[in-house]
Amino acid sequence: MRQMDEEELAVIAEVARMYYVEGMSQADIADMLFFSKAKVSRALRIAREEHIVEFQINYPLKRSIALETELKRRFGLEEALVVTDLYDNQNTDISIKRIGEMAAGYLDKILKDGDTVGISWGRTMHQTVRQLKPSSPRNIQVLQLVGNCMDDYNVDIDVTTLTEQMAQAFRGTTVRLYAPMHVNSDIVRKELLREPIIRKAIDKIRSVDYALTGIADVSLERPKSTWAGYLTENKKRELIKKGAVGYLCGYFLDRDGNKLSDPINDKIIGISFEDLKKVPHVIAVQNKSDLPRQWDPASLEAGLGPALPLSAREGQGLEELEAAIARLFPEDGTPCGEILTNARQAESLSRALASLRGARAALEDGLTPDAVLSDVERAMNALGEVTGQTLREDLTARIFERFCVGK
Repeated sequence: MRQMDEEELAVIAEVARMYYVEGMSQADIADMLFFSKAKVSRALRIAREEHIVEFQINYPLKRSIALETELKRRFGLEEALVVTDLYDNQNTDISIKRIGEMAAGYLDKILKDGDTVGISWGRTMHQTVRQLKPSSPRNIQVLQLVGNCMDDYNVDIDVTTLTEQMAQAFRGTTVRLYAPMHVNSDIVRKELLREPIIRKAIDKIRSVDYALTGIADVSLERPKSTWAGYLTENKKRELIKKGAVGYLCGYFLDRDGNKLSDPINDKIIGISFEDLKKVPHVIAVQNKSDLPRQWDPASLEAGLGPALPLSAREGQGLEELEAAIARLFPEDGTPCGEILTNARQAESLSRALASLRGARAALEDGLTPDAVLSDVERAMNALGEVTGQTLREDLTARIFERFCVGK
C-alpha cells in the first residue's frame, strides 16, 4: 500500500467518525461526500488497518459474589472485590487485562488530592494504567519506584512510560528517577546514589502513600521481554537453581519470601526491599490455592508477614484469614482516641497540622506573636471542625445541600 498523506488520512478519519460515531450508513456517507459506496467501504477498511479506528471489547468482570458477601459479613468490611476467571479462561493476557481493570477502578475510588503513588513496571502495571478512566482529576504525585530499563525493553510497559501515563490520566505530577534500574558496577551505583537529583527522588520514594507493583513467578517459560537487557536465560537458570521462585519490584525472592542472596539483588537503583517490607500489617493472600504453586505460604511469613492460601473457586482459607486478622488486631489492643469517619475530618486534621507547622516556623524565624497566633487560630478552627466546636460556612452550606431541614 502506498504511503498516504495527511489530507487523505484526515478524509478517512472523517469517514470513520461518520460511520462509527454518528451511526450513518455507508450509503448516506457516500451521498454526502459524493463518494462511491466502494470508496467508503475501502476508507473504513484502511481506517482499521492504519489504527485510525481501534476496537476494545470490555468483557464483564466475573466476581465471586458469595465470597465477597462472606468476607464482608465475617470481617465487617465496607467493600470486598474478588475477581475470578471468566468461563475458566486460560489466556494470560485476558486475565491480566481483567486484573488491570479492577485495579484501575480501585485506584479511582481510593486516590485523593495530595496522595503519592509509587509504581513499578510490567504487564500488569501496563494494563492497570491503560484501563485508568478517572472519574475526576486528582492532584496526586506519581513516583517511579525503580530506575529505567534497557533501550531494547518494551517501552509500553517500562516504568518511565507508566509513571507519565498514570500522572496524565489523573492530571497529576511525576517524580522521575533518572537512573538505570540495574548497575553492574558497585562503584558506579554508589556514585549515582550520591547525585542530588537521584538522592532526592529516592527520599521521596521511601514515603509514598501507595506502592503499585506486580508479583511474578520466575519461570523459563515466561516471556523474554520481562527482563530484556538484564537477565539472560543462563542467569535465569542460575537464579532458579539458587531457589528463586518470584520477584517483587525487581527483587528476586526465594520460597521463604526472603530476598535471594545473589549479586543481582544488590544492583537495583530504586526503593529498597527493606522499605517495601516496612508497610505495617501486611497479609499476602495467594489466590488459586486449589492449583499447584511454587510459593510456600507458611515460609513466606518470615519475609513479608502472614501469607495465606485462598481459593475463590473452592472457598478455602476464610477461617485462616479471619484468625490472621484477629491476631493483628486483638480486642484488647484497641488504641485510645477517636477514629476518623470520613474524608472531611482527615482534610481538617491535615490543615490543622499544616497550620501548626507554620506556627512553629514563625516562632523559629522570630516573627511577631500576632503572626504566630494567626496560624494557631487556624489550627484550632480546623480541629474544631472535627470535634464539633467550630463550623465553617461552607460546611453549613453542604449540610443544607445534603439534608432536608424541617420548615
